[in-house]
Amino acid sequence: MESQDRFEMTDGFRISYRHWQPQGDVKGVLLALHGTGGHSGNFAFMGKRLAEEHGMEVYAIDRRGFGNSVEEGLKRGNVSNFRRYLQDVDETVEALRVSHPGKKFYIFGKSEGAIHALRHGANHPGSVDGLILAAPPIRPRVGVPPALIARVMYHLVFSPNTIIDAVKYQSREQRESEEIMASAEDPLQTLNYSARFLYGLSPFIRAALANAKTVQDPTLILQGDADNLVLPSGAQTLLDALATKDKTLRIFPGCNHGFYDSLPPRSNSKYDPAKRESVVSTVNDWLEAH
Repeated sequence: MESQDRFEMTDGFRISYRHWQPQGDVKGVLLALHGTGGHSGNFAFMGKRLAEEHGMEVYAIDRRGFGNSVEEGLKRGNVSNFRRYLQDVDETVEALRVSHPGKKFYIFGKSEGAIHALRHGANHPGSVDGLILAAPPIRPRVGVPPALIARVMYHLVFSPNTIIDAVKYQSREQRESEEIMASAEDPLQTLNYSARFLYGLSPFIRAALANAKTVQDPTLILQGDADNLVLPSGAQTLLDALATKDKTLRIFPGCNHGFYDSLPPRSNSKYDPAKRESVVSTVNDWLEAH
C-alpha cells in the first residue's frame, strides 16, 4: 500500500515522499529518484510491484523544487540553492540507513535521478549496496540550443528565479513525443525551470562520467533502444566508465524513455503489459542477486 509523508532536511525544509512497504519480511530498502521535472509518483508502478511481490521497502522522494516539495515563495521547477538541492539526496540516504539498520540499501535513479545516484556513489563509497540507473542522460539526442543558453545566462544575472519554458526550445519531434505530452497532463510534473536550476543542472550532468570512474558499487544500467530523449550509446559509455567490476547493461528493444510506460506509469499505454513486466523482472532479478 502506498503512503505519503515528509523527511525533514537539516535546513528545516521538508521533502515529500511516497512509501511502499511489503506485507512480510523486508529484503532490502530502495530509494527512488525521479528525472528532471518529475515527482515521486513516477515510481508508483515500480514501487508497488517491488514492495508487494518482491519484498523491497521502497521510498520515492519529490526532490526539492519538484512535485510536492516546492520551497516557499518559489515556483515548481526552481530551487533557492543548487548545492542544497544535491545535498538533500545525501541526507535522505543517511536518514533511511539509520532508520533501517542492517538492511541492504539501493538507489534507483531514472534519467537525471541516475546522475544523482552516481554522484552519491562517487562521494560516499560503500554507503549503498547497489545502484540502478535507468536511461542515464549521458548523450542527449539533441544538444542544448544556443538560444536557450543565452536566455539562461541573461536571467541568471538579472532574474535567476525567472521560469523558462524549456520545451519550446526542443525539436518538434521531442515536443510532440509521448513523454512530453503525458508530462503536460500531469499536474505534479513540470516542463518549466528557473534559470538558476538550469544553470546548475548542466555541469552536474556533465560530471556523470567523472563520477562513474570512482564508483565501486554494483551497478545495473537500464536503457531502451527507442529512447527519444537520450542516445542508447550513452548507456554503453557509462558502463565502460564505471570503476566497479560488477556492472550490467540491459537494453530493452522498442523501449521508450519511460520503459514501456512503467516509469512513469500510463493507464492508456500502447505497450504490451508483458513488456513492463520484463522491466520489473530485470530489476528484481538483479536485486535478488545482490
